[in-house]
Amino acid sequence: MADCEKLTQESKDLAMAVSTQAHVSNRIWIGLVTVAVISFLPQAAASGEIPFGLGKVPATSFHLVVFALLIVLTIAFASAHAQQVRAQNLAYHFIDSLPSGFEVAGMHPRELLDMLRVPSVNRVAPLAQSLRLKYQFYKTKEACPTVLVFGTTVWYALLKAVGVIVYFGVPAFALVYNYMRIDESSFIWRVLMHFCGSIALLSLLQVLLTDLWYARVVCKVISRRNFDRPHAG
Repeated sequence: MADCEKLTQESKDLAMAVSTQAHVSNRIWIGLVTVAVISFLPQAAASGEIPFGLGKVPATSFHLVVFALLIVLTIAFASAHAQQVRAQNLAYHFIDSLPSGFEVAGMHPRELLDMLRVPSVNRVAPLAQSLRLKYQFYKTKEACPTVLVFGTTVWYALLKAVGVIVYFGVPAFALVYNYMRIDESSFIWRVLMHFCGSIALLSLLQVLLTDLWYARVVCKVISRRNFDRPHAG
């Protein structure tokens, strides 16, 4: 009984840890996209109004300053997202190591973890899982009809594709968009901005590939009528 309570508490602690990382990743992404959207507005560029109440700059320097902000926020977001993925996969590995048949309040511990954790902005697996209706939970998943398995797998893939395009595409496009509009004739500045921008894009590419890898894992899991694998969702 004591061991059961200990494992239950550990599951809750892991959910809290994963939620902390999700909170950080979500907030940085929202800040990153906010800066990106403002940079697309012609009136903002014309007035030189910098986001987050940071004041104004000469209109000719607007995209240079915004580009610098985007570099910092993109790298920070990529790092936060990577840590979130690491945390949630560590949590799922722990759940998988629990004794076979172990339950918390009559449910599989992974279901408890999924309920307690704060979702990330691009987590779409629950939408596909919920379409399985009475077959979406561990006790009934093996009886899920083949057509429902196939349909929810395809639906997850479509949702994830749209999520990835927006989640990673908007920051990437904003970086390129603002770099192309930098009004700076200095060769040294151009080289510096090009180098820093490339590092930001590479960090974004890294977490994009990581996300796609785990999306591939999820598709395989869903198509097997089984959710018993660590995934980023």
